[in-house]
Amino acid sequence: MTEMILAGGWITVVILGISLVGFGFVIERFLVYSRARANMDQVLPETRRCVREGDLQGAMEVCNRYRGVVPEVYAMALSRQLSPEAEDSGEDFDDAVWVHVRTVAVPRLRKFLRAIALVARSAPMLGLLGTVWGMIELFSTISDGGTDPAKFTGGVGKALTTTAAGLLVAIPLIYCHGLLLSRPETIENDLDRHVPTMLGWLRWWRTSNVEEAA
Repeated sequence: MTEMILAGGWITVVILGISLVGFGFVIERFLVYSRARANMDQVLPETRRCVREGDLQGAMEVCNRYRGVVPEVYAMALSRQLSPEAEDSGEDFDDAVWVHVRTVAVPRLRKFLRAIALVARSAPMLGLLGTVWGMIELFSTISDGGTDPAKFTGGVGKALTTTAAGLLVAIPLIYCHGLLLSRPETIENDLDRHVPTMLGWLRWWRTSNVEEAA
């Protein structure tokens, strides 16, 4: 590995640096997505029971016990409903929850995906730059009438090493990026399916409170 870096020169060091960033983001995303989905077969019955009993605080505590994006949105909606500043209009409340989903929850799921794609695209280009740079050095050596085999092979080595380094970084990152892209879509489908359920329960709760007050 050290020999490859030395052979490729400073461009290989740059490729190594961005590869650490890219693979760091990949590991972070896999960890995030592994915790992003909750077992809704457990969350839904407990939360529904608490809401039906009028215990929104208990329902929020249930949601906070589970990891996952949907329970987090549930807890946010319940907290907002319990707030003294809660909207009286059910439609305004629903809109506020969906704004939170689209502007907070979903962007957080897609965080760093563009950065991973950027590293995957730029690594081969840096490798190509190293190839061109090595060839320039090679032809410069030839034009100067140099016959030193070390200098001659040094240019060829830099040309080949940087290309290989760029491809070694780009190929696995492309596959990882493809795998990661499907994860946010799955979780967003969970949000689209389960968030209306919670909003329906809270509409029922507000209606029940109005009827009791009357």
